[in-house]
Amino acid sequence: MLRVEGLNIYYGGIHALRSVDIEVNEGEVVTIIGSNGAGKSTLLNSVSGFLKPREGVISYRNTNITGEAPHKIVKLGLCHIPEGRLVFVNLTVKDNLKLGAYLRTDKKAIAASGTGFK
Repeated sequence: MLRVEGLNIYYGGIHALRSVDIEVNEGEVVTIIGSNGAGKSTLLNSVSGFLKPREGVISYRNTNITGEAPHKIVKLGLCHIPEGRLVFVNLTVKDNLKLGAYLRTDKKAIAASGTGFK
């Protein structure tokens, strides 16, 4: 479902991620664990389109999303819900999570959100 191959991310001259490979299959739950500065957020921001890799390929459901804009990645169904200060602070946790499903049009998502989106 999600495949990252040979991902290399740089911040200026600093090589932040070196040849990262990850594969997540349908129905799997995967965690990214590491100390501060290990590259967890950099990896997720790359997959979400917030950072452009210098090298490597990111595929979601057999579609190459490498370097795509975040809004296009969300339309494909891949959503990044940040933690901490990057959420909408005036909304509840539940409302922030509902925003992640805003573009979904399937009945199951609409019923689960209780929002009546779409």
